[in-house]
Amino acid sequence: MNILCWNCCGLGNPQTEQELGDLIWAQAPLVMFLAKTWLDKARVETIKVRYKFGGMIEVSRVNKEGENEWRFTGFYGNLDTNLQHETWEKLRRLKNKYSISWVCAEDFNEIAKAHKKLGGRPRPVKQMEAFRDVDECGFKDLGIVGANPENFEHVLSVIPTIVTPELNNMLSAEFVKEEADEALKQMDPLKAPGLDGLPPLFFQNFWPTIGEEVSQAVLTCLKSARSQEFLDDSMVSSLIDAETGEWNGQLIDQLISPFLVQRINAIPLCKTSQGDCIVWPQSSDGNYTRACNEALPIVVNLYKRKILDSPLCCSCGKANETVFQALWECEKIPAAWGPDFNSLRKLPYQPLIVMDLICRLGQEGRKVELFMVMAWFIWCRRNKCHFNEPSIPVDKLLEAALKSLSEFQSKQRVGTTHQKPAAPKWQPAPKDTYKINYDGTIFSKLEEAGIGLVIKNERSEVMASLAEKVNKPSGGVEAIEAMAV
Repeated sequence: MNILCWNCCGLGNPQTEQELGDLIWAQAPLVMFLAKTWLDKARVETIKVRYKFGGMIEVSRVNKEGENEWRFTGFYGNLDTNLQHETWEKLRRLKNKYSISWVCAEDFNEIAKAHKKLGGRPRPVKQMEAFRDVDECGFKDLGIVGANPENFEHVLSVIPTIVTPELNNMLSAEFVKEEADEALKQMDPLKAPGLDGLPPLFFQNFWPTIGEEVSQAVLTCLKSARSQEFLDDSMVSSLIDAETGEWNGQLIDQLISPFLVQRINAIPLCKTSQGDCIVWPQSSDGNYTRACNEALPIVVNLYKRKILDSPLCCSCGKANETVFQALWECEKIPAAWGPDFNSLRKLPYQPLIVMDLICRLGQEGRKVELFMVMAWFIWCRRNKCHFNEPSIPVDKLLEAALKSLSEFQSKQRVGTTHQKPAAPKWQPAPKDTYKINYDGTIFSKLEEAGIGLVIKNERSEVMASLAEKVNKPSGGVEAIEAMAV
């Protein structure tokens, strides 16, 4: 329902009336409130008839600025309960601004009494108390109400039916997998990613592999409405019992689809506290490479920063140079990768970013290490060509990468044969004896030193201990340890 409120400051000239007609035509208001028209009742009646309004309430003008002036305010309360205090403060400022009569048509989005809440969760007492404090504005209920919530028949009888029985049956039907498939196809591939950090492109590209499981998870949420609250702030740590450090089986059964529960319970958990983070399983430290994050100084990035005049690839000059284009799509590159890697180009679902390509290599058991070395060689050659420096020919890159990787791996194998001896571990004292541990340390900045010792029995129970500051000896660490003895 549209309501048009306009303080027209005089409605007696043709230009203002034309402007009013344009507003009515554009907004099609059901109710129109005109203030300061400076017109008598007969002229207002003419406007009512011209624009085909069914009724009119007219308040006669006494004078332009007199004792019978009053003001009207349309007010809509903030839906965010954390900001409602600002709403009440605005009302107080409005009340104190003028001393003339005040009519406030409102939807405060708050109630003063709990019994006025119809259905849903109970309203917090503090919120209602804050609203009741607005009574200082002196508001009085004029008794004008809307439709009776228990008698909508008359209201609904004049509303045209839009949802047909056939459409209603379709909307009420069970969700099916095909709807999830169709929804994914309609998504823009590079739309902002969700909480998992993955854009629609990832799901579209790997849908043949993950589509069945993802669809089942989506259908479970839609049909049961159990997981919405959990998905709004989903973290792995939410599924772990903070006291035992084990999976919270009851919570998992409640929130997760049954076909995933067994897989989750099979994942071993670390006994120490670990924060959630995104990791890459093909590296020792779990960090993503700069190439995966599109963080390399590629031409497109430099073009966006207005450093270069063109985003085109400096090798082929035919396509915009992204990380993926420079390492994989450039027409000068396929000769470098060799038949084993180039077979990926024949797959029905082609990767579109470096991360997808590495994921595909890992899934098919390809040589991820060799791919990373090759990517480094290609990038280095690209930089040398850009600055007109001598570089390895394209058809020799794979050979150079294999040699470099082989040398690296051989060094790694040699290094593993020389293991450091295990550090000695503290052992408890033999039965009926005591063990004394002592040490000394020097605080160079304070020019001070300290010694300490602890005496334990055969059950590792502390029998006595000592810690004492001493003057810094001239003999260094050896001297302070000798003092401790």
